[in-house]
Amino acid sequence: QNLKTKYGSQWALVTGGSSGIGLAITETLAKQGINVVVAALDDALMAKAKTSLPEKYPSIKFRFVSVNLGSSDPEVYMQPLKEITSDIPVSLVFNNAGYILVGLFHLTPLASLTANLNCNNTAAIHITHHFSNRMLSSSLRGAIFFTSSPGGFMASQWHQCIPPQKPSSQTLQLQSPQNLHQRNRRLCRAPIPTNTGFYSGAGLMSALKFFQGTAVSPQQIADALFRCVGRTVVADHGYYSVINRLLLKVLDYTVMSDLMVLFVKDQGDFKAIKADQEAKIAKNGGAAGGDAFKKSVKTQ
Repeated sequence: QNLKTKYGSQWALVTGGSSGIGLAITETLAKQGINVVVAALDDALMAKAKTSLPEKYPSIKFRFVSVNLGSSDPEVYMQPLKEITSDIPVSLVFNNAGYILVGLFHLTPLASLTANLNCNNTAAIHITHHFSNRMLSSSLRGAIFFTSSPGGFMASQWHQCIPPQKPSSQTLQLQSPQNLHQRNRRLCRAPIPTNTGFYSGAGLMSALKFFQGTAVSPQQIADALFRCVGRTVVADHGYYSVINRLLLKVLDYTVMSDLMVLFVKDQGDFKAIKADQEAKIAKNGGAAGGDAFKKSVKTQ
């Protein structure tokens, strides 16, 4: 769907818009004639986007803002976002930034866990609240998007912070339509294993590497978002989402959790991750966690 035609949109905000799914979304918007605010870490990918996007789409206006969505202080990222969008009508918001942090909960530094939570979940709440209120007060038609994950709906012992993070954006999304849909503001999300920087924190986990091997391109996710918005609230896109939903119709989540507790101690990934983290703790003189699990905020 052409969102400029559908909603009359002039400007969009894309978090994590310098790479992966975010970059695919940014380029799709540009092709439709929509100006884009790209919010991402100040890194090499952002520097490249600042050069390549204006060159590739000379008729489109781009604004770039460097933010760390993993900060525990929302003002660290909200203030720059508010300032750079204060004079433009943002009617499309893509909450896309996120990354995975693999490791045992008690062996991973608390700062790493909270940064992961903030980037994957808390930041999206603050961003959605601010821009949805702006859209409503300005009577702008538009849409809010979340790139979520079906992974949190499956019991897991290796990435404990994913269940309360990315999938919870779907819960927010399912509760918001009653307030926003009747005012012509739509919500949509589309999860599936995707070949992006999201997997940069996979570490030693072979299961995640397997899913990465079956991943689709970022453009396929962007296309799914644009195709589904306004037609459905949640788009369970791809094989894993469908299998996940069907399996949990047969085995309850709590049953899956009990089975995981019984069998995880003999699982190769669990042993490898535990040994690696414990070795790094010993090397660091007993400090919880290891450098391999102190990941910066990555974008999808």
